[in-house]
Amino acid sequence: MCERFEDNSLISIEEKTKEFKYEFLSSYITKWNAIVGRYRINRAIIDTHAGTGKVLLNNKEEIYGSSLLFLKKTALLQDKLFFYFLEQDKKNYNSLNNHINKVCNEGFRFPSKYTTRLVRVEKNGLFFEKKKKNIKYEAKTIYPDLRKINIINGNCVNLIEKILKEIIAFPSFFFIDPCGALEWDLLKKIINSRLDKPYKEGTDLFINFSWQAILRNKSEKFPEKQRNNFFKKIFNIDLNEVNYKIKIIEKKKKKLGKRYTEYDLYLELFKNKLEKYFSFVSQLDIPGIWTLDNPVYSLIFCTNNESAKSLYESIEKRLTKTKKEYRLFRKLDPNITYQKMREFRKEYMPLDKFKI
Repeated sequence: MCERFEDNSLISIEEKTKEFKYEFLSSYITKWNAIVGRYRINRAIIDTHAGTGKVLLNNKEEIYGSSLLFLKKTALLQDKLFFYFLEQDKKNYNSLNNHINKVCNEGFRFPSKYTTRLVRVEKNGLFFEKKKKNIKYEAKTIYPDLRKINIINGNCVNLIEKILKEIIAFPSFFFIDPCGALEWDLLKKIINSRLDKPYKEGTDLFINFSWQAILRNKSEKFPEKQRNNFFKKIFNIDLNEVNYKIKIIEKKKKKLGKRYTEYDLYLELFKNKLEKYFSFVSQLDIPGIWTLDNPVYSLIFCTNNESAKSLYESIEKRLTKTKKEYRLFRKLDPNITYQKMREFRKEYMPLDKFKI
């Protein structure tokens, strides 16, 4: 287990967050950085709710959170890459600052590895044949450049305009993962700053849309003013208009004979707003603890770039397959974890044997 900073508590996460949200971030940002970074151009990663840097998995194991994952997965190609980690909570910010400074001082250790690459073979002065060549990469320690890492304490809605001016024309990945309600004002500022420019294709958003937050705040046990403020913050329209639009979406689904949950209605309303600005808007549902069919939250991916869309779809396909496999295992053992499932299928059964 990694060192714990005793004066800072860590945000706690569950296994499904690591298996889906963190797995997506690790896979996507590595490939995104490799694609954009090969041209050696300025680019940026913005984590608007960066949290504590490290997180506590299942209340017992310290692992990297989103910000440290971003640093590690881009460490081998960090030239002209800038980071903006925003955190409003002072205690979380202190923990984030400590953890990032620690990894920048100690570096990330990359062990030696072998890989196979196809290389061209010369014959009679011509290159026309390919054969496999084993290449060894020596172990090394990489130190992130602290000068390019901006750790900022404050409300992301108030801070984002200044950051947008600093990264103007940079291809940028925005990770928006609040612990609760989203704020449309944040998205509106990003959209207004970047999507009416020629570089709109360099703007990718990955957004946490929480059903739990909606479920908590839509209850009529709360005063109407409180509920109205909550929904206006997310959808930028008042509660009456939210309810009106939800009914229209529900009627359309009933007319088409589509199966849906109440959550689907709110999610579609939010995605409809995003589709006015992005050519591709898709969702990755994160399954609940007790049921796999009702997501706790969805991660919404938005882009106007075809390469980013293809990259997202390839990762989403793999993670969806993991969810289907987990459903199968849960039928055999309701208490099985993702970790146990991975160990079992690695030891006993190849993936292609599953009928999913």
